[in-house]
Amino acid sequence: LGCATTTITSHYYNYQLTHDASHALTPMEQNHESIQNLKELYPHWNQIIVLTKIWCLQRGILNRHDGLTMEHIALLILYMYRTKLVGPRMGPPQVMSALFKLLADTNWIGEGSAVAKDAVADEKNLIRKAPSEGYRDENDSNTPESGQRTKRTVLVMPSEEGKSESQTIAEARMANIYAKQTSTSPLTPSDPKTLRELYETSYTLGPVFLDSSMTHNFLGQVSPACIRFLQQE
Repeated sequence: LGCATTTITSHYYNYQLTHDASHALTPMEQNHESIQNLKELYPHWNQIIVLTKIWCLQRGILNRHDGLTMEHIALLILYMYRTKLVGPRMGPPQVMSALFKLLADTNWIGEGSAVAKDAVADEKNLIRKAPSEGYRDENDSNTPESGQRTKRTVLVMPSEEGKSESQTIAEARMANIYAKQTSTSPLTPSDPKTLRELYETSYTLGPVFLDSSMTHNFLGQVSPACIRFLQQE
């Protein structure tokens, strides 16, 4: 009391705010209805979720403070269905194989798949700690000074079945706000023209998988070190 304080926010704090808001603004009845719709649209949904959960638990990659959760996994599976990477007639093993390929081959953190694999080639350099401590990379190369950065891959969840990723981006509220701002009053002459390009070139905190409004990053809590470990697995 009576003394000056400084509050420092982090990307995890910002992620948690948008995560809590997205859940608070979605009625429980709507969530239940959505789950029922998923089961009807994708007959093997429950089997895929259960098998993927078992695979993740066997490798200790679930529910760490900077790691994946089953919510993340379910959203990635839904993304694959909506973008036609997998189809409703595909069996659970085929969908799981496609999910592992997506996780392994996507350039999540702007290092390219070869660099990501090289970064964890020596297991001594990547320590998986207690769940409360997450992952720590002894030789973290995820810095701008490394000179190895490339455009990261940014995923955007299609807003509904039958709508493409590009259509969703064109209609996304946050993308349109950003485009309007950069066209009328850009901060610098070199501002990225689109919100997706901004994330691809300037975001350095971890993987990016945006909701259909491009407001919330589903993977905002996931660290680069976790992604490297996951791609090694």
